[in-house]
Amino acid sequence: ATNKVGTSYGNQVSFTTLPELVSSNNCNSLGGFFTKVEQGTPDGSQSWYIDAGYINNGLKVTSCFGGYVEFSMNLSSITKMIFWAKGSRPSVTVDGTLINTTMIQEANNNWMQLKTQDIASGAHTIKIDFPRIPAYRTIYVDEIEFYEY
Repeated sequence: ATNKVGTSYGNQVSFTTLPELVSSNNCNSLGGFFTKVEQGTPDGSQSWYIDAGYINNGLKVTSCFGGYVEFSMNLSSITKMIFWAKGSRPSVTVDGTLINTTMIQEANNNWMQLKTQDIASGAHTIKIDFPRIPAYRTIYVDEIEFYEY
């Protein structure tokens, strides 16, 4: 700090800035998503729909063996995708290639927040996939966000 009395120096401080949010989808609509359900009942009547998510509304399917949501994303920089899921831990593929995810946190009612490894800039097809298991379950996806790190 400098003023009319002189200059004084304080302690050196380090900090890390938060990543920049570059795109998000709060999952309040099925618009832009291609969805699939691994049927659990003989009539195959299950489908993804909008219901209570982690924050406000999200994507949900009940009484299924698994399923996925897929969407297109055009990224102008290298990003990581962060999203909420519930029902089991999903895998994530980008353009058909499996990428690593890490759990950031677990929240109330078995919601988990996951973060992917870096996703390159460009146009991509991204799939959040809950693999088929031989048991009924309800699965959710909510708050899909892309951050520039």
